[in-house]
Amino acid sequence: MHLYGSGNSFSDYIFMLLLTGVIGCTFSKNNIHMNKIYRGFLISICILGYIGLWIFVTRFNVLPAIKFSFAILLFLFFFIIQESNERSEVLLKYRNVVFIIALVSLFFWLLGSILHFLHPSGIVQSVWTGTGDPKVVPSYHGFYFETQELYGVIRNTAIFTEAPMSSLHFSIAMLVEVYVDKKKSLFKIFLFSIAILSSFSTTGIILLIVVLLHQLFTTRMRSKFIQIIRISVLPIFFLVVIFVVRLLLQAKLETSSGSIRTDDFIVGTKAWLLHPIWGNGYMNYDTIKQFMASWRNYNTGFSNSITMVLAYGGIYLALLYVFPVIFNFKNIKKEGYLPFLLGVVYLFTFTIIPFEYLTMMLIIFFSTYSSKTTSSSMIRN
Repeated sequence: MHLYGSGNSFSDYIFMLLLTGVIGCTFSKNNIHMNKIYRGFLISICILGYIGLWIFVTRFNVLPAIKFSFAILLFLFFFIIQESNERSEVLLKYRNVVFIIALVSLFFWLLGSILHFLHPSGIVQSVWTGTGDPKVVPSYHGFYFETQELYGVIRNTAIFTEAPMSSLHFSIAMLVEVYVDKKKSLFKIFLFSIAILSSFSTTGIILLIVVLLHQLFTTRMRSKFIQIIRISVLPIFFLVVIFVVRLLLQAKLETSSGSIRTDDFIVGTKAWLLHPIWGNGYMNYDTIKQFMASWRNYNTGFSNSITMVLAYGGIYLALLYVFPVIFNFKNIKKEGYLPFLLGVVYLFTFTIIPFEYLTMMLIIFFSTYSSKTTSSSMIRN
């Protein structure tokens, strides 16, 4: 779900639900220290002033931009008043939800889309297309949708509009399972891996390979024999991984989708350079679209978050994404969350998620997380 605030009533309902949840959490908890509440209000006011200045300067889509600001403040206040371990619990709950989505989607994808034992129960219309024109999408009882195919094979898009989006959520849930949950489940990792593979998303598959490779050679083994074998096969395995990743990238770049993704970085950079400091304004997509060549008129969508943030908000807004995480980098590294952070940055680079609730939650998590000892000392002070 995004923070675009484009007048969609469902977006407004989600925002009100988020507001109600934060208020309920604040008044229902008995162990919240008042200094945390004061600190939350102070930081929220500072962030509001920072974003407010950007809105005042750009003066584009002012009302949606204000909604975007308050959604950020709700997440920020919620995370600040939580204990450090409770902040990670939010991610674990998100992981659990995505696990159910992945399980259900694989059931319908295998038995319906692949083996055809099950059949669609109806159709819906989607405007998530390259041109914005509606298209018919088969639906399986509203729990699974066949939105895309690749080389004649249906991609597992689950309940999302396209395969990159389903792969994104499966990938982040897998990162949470591997790097955040202290009691990682091999079954969940396996299921997320299959879900990513079934989406046929190059971005997700490359991340999956890197994560599994990292786990293979960083997990401690009790058997010395297994350790020797692991060290022996490392060079060969590493070369195989490089070869596979190279093939995936080459195959992707040779398709029209790969060409468009490459062009998006160029287009986004050109739009950013129009107003490099402040950007062109919140959701001012016309400034990006004007640089798209005629050869891609059939697909005027966008595919990366970095240049979109720069195009809309310039260096000024981009600092709000980067600086808080850098400021808290010591705690991130101390807790062992650095691989998790790098995985999220990779997904952010090659997926269009600049203003989603999930993106804001992850940035605020990385910005506010602190070790238990640090949190305790802050409360005592």
